[in-house]
Amino acid sequence: GRPSARYDAPYCSQEEVRECDDDCSGNPVRDACQCAYDPAGSPACDCYCVEPWRR
Repeated sequence: GRPSARYDAPYCSQEEVRECDDDCSGNPVRDACQCAYDPAGSPACDCYCVEPWRR
C-alpha cells in the first residue's frame, strides 16, 4: 500500500507526487493520490491510489 496526501516532505518529490496524481486520475474509484515515506527506512517515497474521501 501507499500512504498519505500529507506529503512527507524530505522524501516525496514534487515529481513523484505529480506522477502519482497522473496515475490515479484515470482510476474510476481511487482517483486520489497518497504518498508517504516508507517507515522501513528505505529512502523511497511510497505512493498509491486511494478513494478521495480517504485522503
